Parts: sequence; C-alpha cells; structure tokens
Amino acid sequence: MEPCGPAEALRIMKRTLKDLTDSGALSVRAETDPAAFFGFRPEDVAAVHFRKRGASGVWFRLKDGRVFNRYGGLDDPDPAPYDPEER
Repeated sequence: MEPCGPAEALRIMKRTLKDLTDSGALSVRAETDPAAFFGFRPEDVAAVHFRKRGASGVWFRLKDGRVFNRYGGLDDPDPAPYDPEER
C-alpha cells in the first residue's frame, strides 16, 4: 500500500484512466474527468494498492474505508488480500 496525497492520487487516477483507454478496455474520451469516472475525488484517497492476491492492478483505498478498482467499481475493503508482500 502506498499512502498518497491528492496530487499523487490524481496522477495515478489519470494514468489508470489513460492506460484503460489506450488498451481499448474503455471507450471514454481522453479528457474525461478522473473524479467523474471513478466516483471519488483525489482528496478522498488514503492509499493506493498495486497487488491483490498475487495479481497486479490498481485499487484506491478511500479515507472512509471503501476500496475501488481501476474500473471504478467497489471492491473488497478487507486489507488482508492487498499488497501481501508487505507483510
């Protein structure tokens, strides 16, 4: 887990959205507002996970405890499956 401030969260949100559009996984416009797409603001992000149960990806852990995946969907809030190599 990487704690991050709003500027870093926004950078990761933009990069994730760009990667998804470039890969064809999403058909949204490049100028899509990351906060509108994901459903939360960079200021809401407490940390970002890059591993879950051995899989690579991006999961945003919000300050209220919710976790969103790279597609903007809710994911498991239990911290146990994320970033296991850090334990």
